[in-house]
Amino acid sequence: MYVREVMSSPAVVATPDTPVKHAAGQLAENAFTSLPVIDPDGGLVGVVNEADLLWSTGSRPIPGPPGRGRRRPAPAPRSATSCTPTCSSPARRKASPT
Repeated sequence: MYVREVMSSPAVVATPDTPVKHAAGQLAENAFTSLPVIDPDGGLVGVVNEADLLWSTGSRPIPGPPGRGRRRPAPAPRSATSCTPTCSSPARRKASPT
């Protein structure tokens, strides 16, 4: 099985200027846990997830299984209105299998 067989298409994405509330709505509406954040040229600049959005509003994520929303140390609560300060950046690409 390949990613193309299970991915959402067309992709649901955010831009660095997407309001946090809109990104949270996109996650809820599509039952996603994260969104890719793209630049105006369509290049990947980061990923925003549920935990990022909760932190941006000053809320703490509900503890869950290890690895879920715990890829980096928890930042101090902050207030944000767009995805720019909340997304995981820079984007890292994995090498494709050969």
